[in-house]
Formats: sequence, structure tokens, C-alpha cells
Amino acid sequence: MMKFLLSKHSRSVFIFALLSLFMCMVAGKASAAELNPVVKIDKTSYTSSGTEVTLRLWMFNWKKMTITTKDYNARFTGDVYLYIDDKEVGKLNEMWGLIAGSNYVLLQEKPGTVGNSSVINLDGTNVGTAQFQDLKSGQTCPYNSNTTENTWRTVDLKLSFNKSFSYYGHKITVKGKWQDQSSGTLVAKDVALDNDINGFVRPVNLSAQPSGDNMVFSWEQEGYNPSASTLGKWIVYKREGDNNVKLGEAAANEHSLSIEKKQYSCSKGYIMTFLPKACEVEETVCGLTTTIAATGHKPNADEICQMCGHSFFRYQTSNGKIVDISNKNFGAKVVAHEVVDGKCVIEFDAPITQIPEYAFNKCDNLTGNLVIPNTVTEIGVSAFSECKNLTGALILPNSVTKIGNGAFRSCSGFTTLKLSETLSVIPDHAFYNCSSLSGKLIIPNSVTTIGNWAFNSCRGFTEGLTIPNSVTTIGNSAFYNCSGFTGDLTISNSVTTIGNSAFYNCYRFTGNLTIPNSVTTIGNSAFYSCERFKGDLTIPNSVTTIGNLAFYNCTGFKGDLTIPNSVTTIGDAAFYNCYGFTGDLSLPKSLEVVGYRSFEYCNNIKTIKFQSLPTGISLYLGGQTKTVSLSDNSFISPKATGTVNAISYTRKMTSDWGTLVLPYSLTLTGSEPYRLYTIEKMNGDELVLKQLDKDVLAGTPCVVKRNGSEAELTFGANDAALNMATEGKNVGDMKFRGTYWTKDVNNGYIIAKDCFWNVADLQNSESVKGVKVKPFRAWLDGTSANAPARLSMRIDDNTTGINATEVLDALNDAEAEYYDLSGKRLDEPQKGVNIVRMKSGKTKKIIIK
Repeated sequence: MMKFLLSKHSRSVFIFALLSLFMCMVAGKASAAELNPVVKIDKTSYTSSGTEVTLRLWMFNWKKMTITTKDYNARFTGDVYLYIDDKEVGKLNEMWGLIAGSNYVLLQEKPGTVGNSSVINLDGTNVGTAQFQDLKSGQTCPYNSNTTENTWRTVDLKLSFNKSFSYYGHKITVKGKWQDQSSGTLVAKDVALDNDINGFVRPVNLSAQPSGDNMVFSWEQEGYNPSASTLGKWIVYKREGDNNVKLGEAAANEHSLSIEKKQYSCSKGYIMTFLPKACEVEETVCGLTTTIAATGHKPNADEICQMCGHSFFRYQTSNGKIVDISNKNFGAKVVAHEVVDGKCVIEFDAPITQIPEYAFNKCDNLTGNLVIPNTVTEIGVSAFSECKNLTGALILPNSVTKIGNGAFRSCSGFTTLKLSETLSVIPDHAFYNCSSLSGKLIIPNSVTTIGNWAFNSCRGFTEGLTIPNSVTTIGNSAFYNCSGFTGDLTISNSVTTIGNSAFYNCYRFTGNLTIPNSVTTIGNSAFYSCERFKGDLTIPNSVTTIGNLAFYNCTGFKGDLTIPNSVTTIGDAAFYNCYGFTGDLSLPKSLEVVGYRSFEYCNNIKTIKFQSLPTGISLYLGGQTKTVSLSDNSFISPKATGTVNAISYTRKMTSDWGTLVLPYSLTLTGSEPYRLYTIEKMNGDELVLKQLDKDVLAGTPCVVKRNGSEAELTFGANDAALNMATEGKNVGDMKFRGTYWTKDVNNGYIIAKDCFWNVADLQNSESVKGVKVKPFRAWLDGTSANAPARLSMRIDDNTTGINATEVLDALNDAEAEYYDLSGKRLDEPQKGVNIVRMKSGKTKKIIIK
């Protein structure tokens, strides 16, 4: 225990001064009352700087004093001590050097400071100073039985405590040996004069417990005595190094405080203090405190402390140093980032929700296993890109709903992969070149999109691959060069797009390939060189485009190949070298483009069947038989060229007369169930037709008449050369033209109901909304100044005089009988003069040129 600093005065001077100051001298007879010393607290004040306490000491009574007789009334003898909380802190008499000496008149009055001040040391700590003040004489003592006795000397003892002295209550004691001769008998006794500083309340039994997302501090209140002040508030601080960080405060009448868990850490200590109102201007920890020591974290399997909720992300580096993650947002604040037991540990104030973009990008020194906490919902762009030395299993917990482009690009050390079952998109380059990944790849049902290059060059995957029902898009090069897959490739019927090079060079697939009805596009090189697929290849009716090189070198497919009616484009070399097909190749009427070398080296195909005339029909089809079947719904490309083995056009003829134009030549035998005519001439009242026989050139517009009741006619040819040009025929000042596409016409004549109708007049009719000519049909193009609204047709020259309407009736009479001029019965009208006997009995002459 340290004491007050000692005075430099000699002991003799000190003793004399002490006796002079504290003795009470008696003149005459002694008083019947004992003159006991008194110490009382005069005032106490608190500020943010500390505590000041003033004690008033009634310590001597001076009635008579003579040096020769040494007749003293009442006084202290020996040393007088100051105690705080029963601990000695010094001798009071050592402070009075200034009043020592022989001039006793100094004892009468001395305002201001008296003697020397001294430092107060309590338990080895400097807690303040002590100073006597205001020595007065002729005072009364209200605490003595003789309250009118005005012979007391008083002095104030001012104790100035700094902030290291607690604002809690204290006991202050003055102790010493007192002797009293006022009764005539010398009485000596030990006295201890106690006084209390009430102080303020303080917290006890502090605890902190988790409650949901919060931590709750609770405590009890303790006072030095019932008079302890509660004027102030409670404050909780967290220890951060040498600093106190305020977490929160509560009113004096409250005894709990709730904070967010992220503000709490089990690795830190906590201080709970009562702050007196007098100290609020400058908040201070003033001894009215209790503490909670750091308990240490208790992380669970999810790396979250069960007490404070802090989370931890651990990783390992080859050089044992932490990775710079400054300015990276993990969804929680970084509390600490350090190496613990050989591993790098990032402590966060709450569970992390994301691994930010580029957080560990190109960290070659990252090694060992990577554990993604299951509180993470998002892994950012290139978060672990090119971390080539990470090893073991890569497990994305089910909390992960999103990963960024290239998140694990070129992480070539991972050996197995488990994807989150809540992941909706596997983005571009997500696992590009993760070349050591092996085993079966399971894509969860939550995934809707497999991005471009997502698993490119992941050659270690084995077994079959199933694309689940949730996926709609397989991106470009998604499984490019994933050459380890074997067995079947199952693509669900939710997929609409198979991107370019999606399964490029996946040549170890040995099972079947089924493309679902949902797919609309098979991209360029989609199944390039997937040479071990077996069985039939079925292209569903939903597909509209088969890209360049789509099935290049897929040599394992067998049987027929049917391209459905939905396909409009087959790209260059789409089925190049698919020599395993041994049946027929059927191409649809919807087909618009057959690309360069689309079926080159498909040498085992027997027959190619077209339902349209697409661009490129003549290109590199090999030596197979080529047949074309056309209808009004077929696609006719203006660029179609070449020669086909067989071609035909089929149309229902629902009226007696029609028109026809074909992109190939017909050779007529005369046995066809129809007749073809060209228009010989036209005048204001009628058209004169001329029957065609033998060869009808491609592009020749014709009038067609079916025989009998047959409603569907087929116009066929063998070894036909294609010619997409149409040869129009001049008829007066008009032109007889044909078309292979539906065409809007604004003038001229179209055939309908056995007549050619004036287009201009039809367009002026309220019931007609537009005039069109369908594919493979002809019309009269142009205008004629004297043309009527309609022209009747006849099949003779102008000299016959046969009424055109009656002639048509004769031709249309199914029971009419035909005779030549010699009276021979004919099966049907022939060239030359025909005598027609109708059912009505009428006879008509019909001349057919």
C-alpha cells in the first residue's frame, strides 16, 4: 500500500506543529463535556473529470494555553491517518508543514490552502490529491453537546479524485489518538471518524444471451447504500483493442438492453457501466462497471457461432498468407481476417450471403478443399476463376440460387461437383475447363438455362446425361468437348434451343439421342462428331432450323431420316458423312434452304424425297434417287435448280376449269385424266383455247380441264430438270402468266366458275376484299379497253358459230356421247370436229385444234 508523500520538515518541527494545531488548551476549570473531534462531509460534487469531496474537521478546542505549564485542553496526539474504504492512504499531519513553527497566531485564521497537498494512492493507483483549506478559529461545533462553545478550530479537507476513482459510494475515515483533559482527568483514546459518500448505483450479475437475431444484455442494480443516486443511464461498451465501442444505452429504471447480433462478438469483452448525468457531456467509464470476458466462439457445422451469430469463411493458401479481400462485399461486415492454426479465417458479424465477384479470382495459391457456407445465396462473377489448385469436391449448398459468369472457370483441380437444387441458371463459362471433374453430372430440376460454355472441356464426366424438364435453353458450346459422357443423352421436352456446338465432340455417347418436341432450333455443330450415337434419329415437328454441321460425322445413326414439315432450313454440311443412314431421306414441303454439302457422303441413303423445291436442292446429294412431291403448301425457292429423278404436283380440282404452271416439263401421252390448253386468241366476247399435247415446257401457263368426276389431279414427270422461270404468252394486248407463289393481282383476268373474270371489276365489288392467284396457277395479266366483265371460253375457231355456253354445257355433260364425222363412237372429245349428243337430246359440234 502506497501512502502520501512525506513532508521534508524535520520530525521535531513536525511534532511541534502537529501539537500546536490540534491541541485544545484549558484555562481555569475543566468543562464537564468531553471535547471529542468531529469530521463531517460538507459537500460532494461529480463531473466528467472526477469527484470532489470536502470534509470539515472540528479537531481541537483552545481554551487556555501556556507554554510553561503545558496545560492543554483537548487534542490529537501522535499521527492522524486518512482511510478510504478501510484502507490507509496517508497521514494527515504530514501535510501541515506550512503552519509549523513557534508563531501560534497562525492557528487563529488562514483562508485558502493550508499546508502542502499530497497525492492519494489507493491500491497503488493515483486516484487524486488531498489539500487542507480554510483554517478558522472561534468556531462552534454543532455536533458537540455544548453547541455554544466557540473555541473550536476548524479546517476543511478537500479530496479531489480523478476518473480512476470510482463514482460508486465510499467510506472515508480519519483515525488517530485523541486526548481530552476538559474534565480534569486526562482521557486518551483511539478515534475513527467515519463518513460516507453515497455515490451512484452500479451493475452486477451482467449476462448476455441470444434471442432471435439479437443479443440481450441483462443485469441487476447495486448501490453503496439506499441513498445511492440513480440519476443517469446504463451504457454497454465492446472492447476493441484499447478502445471502448458503445453498443447501446438504457434508462436508469431499465435492466436489459437488446442489440443486433452482428454488433456482438464472442471474441470480445464487454463493459457495462452506469453513467451519471453529470458525466453525459463527456461519456466516461467511471468505475460504476462490470464486465463480461471474451468467451470464444462456438461455431456449428454451418460455421456460425451459436452464441453471437458471427460466421466464418475458411480457406487455405500455399504461402500461409491471407488473400486481400478489401472492398469486397460478402453481405456481412468483416470483423477479423487472420491465420488461425494454419488456415485463413474471415470472421463476419453475421452469416454471409454472397461470395463477391472476383473475390478470389486467379488466386493460384488457394489450395485444398473449398467449403461454401450454406448461408450463401449468390456466388459472383469469376469469384474463384482460375483457382487451379483447389481440390476435392465442389459442393454448392442448396442455399445458392445464383452463380455468376465464370464463377469456377478453369478450376481444374476439383474432382466432383454437386450443384444446388435451387439454382435456376448455370451461367456462361461457369465450370469451363474444370477438367478434373469426374463421375455423373446431375443437373437439378430447378435449372432453366445452361449457359454458353458452361461445362466446356469438362472431359472427366462419365455415364449418361439427362437434361431435366426445367431446362429450356442449352447454350452455345455448353458441353463442348465433354468427351467422357457415355450411354444415353436425354433431353427433356422443355428444351426449346440447343445452341451452337452444344455437344460438340461428345463422341463417347453410345446410346440413343432423343430430341424432344419442344426444340425449335438445333444450332450449328450442335452434335458435331457425336459418332457413337446409335439407332434412329428423330427430328421432332417443333424444329424449324437445323444449323450448319449440326450432325456432322454422326456415323452411328441408322435407318430412315425424316425431316419434319416444321423445318425451313438445313444448314451447310448439317448431315455430312452420316453414312449410317440406310433408308429414305424425306424432306418436307416447308423446307426453304438445303445448305451446301448438307448430305454429302450420306452414301447409303436409298431415296431422297422432297416435298418442296428448296434452295440448294441440286447440291452434293450424291447418287441417291431424288423424288419431289409438290402441293399448294410446298415451299418453292426461286433458286432451286438441278435435276430430280421424279417430281409431281397434286391438287384438288373442285371446278371444271382451272389454270396450271409447273417448274418442270410434262410429257403428255393423251391418257391423262385431264387436258391442257393454251390460249389461242381472245376477242371482246370469248377466248379460244388450243389443246396441248406431247411436251409441255416448264413455266408454260395452261388452262386445265379435268375429265369425268375425278377431283384430285397429279401432274408428274421423271428425270426432270428444274426451271423456276415462267414463260408468259402474249394474248392480244394482254399476257397469259403463271406463278409458283401466291400472288396479289390488280388487273387482268382470273379463272373462276368456268369464266375469266375481270380483276378490276371484282375489286370494285363490295363482297371482294382482294384478288389473289394461288401457287402453280396462271392468269391474264394486263388491261383491255374493250374487255367485258367476263369472257366465256370455247374450244373452236371463230367460224363455228357454236354458242360458248352451250359448248361448255356439252363438255361438262357427264352422259354426253362423242362421235367423229364418220359416226364412230368416241370415249371423249378428240382433236378435230366432234359431234356431241347431250342428255337433253341436243347435238353440238365442237372443234378442238
